Amino acid sequence: MSTTNSKCLLTCEILWDCFPDVELLGGATLNVAYHMNPLDTEPVILSSVSNDRLGEKALNIIQTQWHFSTDYVRVLDEVGTGKIKVTLDVYEMNSIWPQPRQAAGL
Repeated sequence: MSTTNSKCLLTCEILWDCFPDVELLGGATLNVAYHMNPLDTEPVILSSVSNDRLGEKALNIIQTQWHFSTDYVRVLDEVGTGKIKVTLDVYEMNSIWPQPRQAAGL
């Protein structure tokens, strides 16, 4: 079986799902990029983050854990890195589907 290494340009939202006890890296298109790796397709991520703690943390995860280039991710000083505050009800249910912990295999 021959393998090819194709590339796919993705305009991504890089944001954090902030639960009361954990911050999870997310964004719909960024999740697609993450799942392209087993398909022998290299995602080229076109996005931006802020020059803040969450932006630095996102770039670190994308580069060192996912082994993706961040050459086309711009670091901005004017805005904050995107985040969504997730609150849980008494049954620990939220309105995000799929559940981020399940989607991440946790």
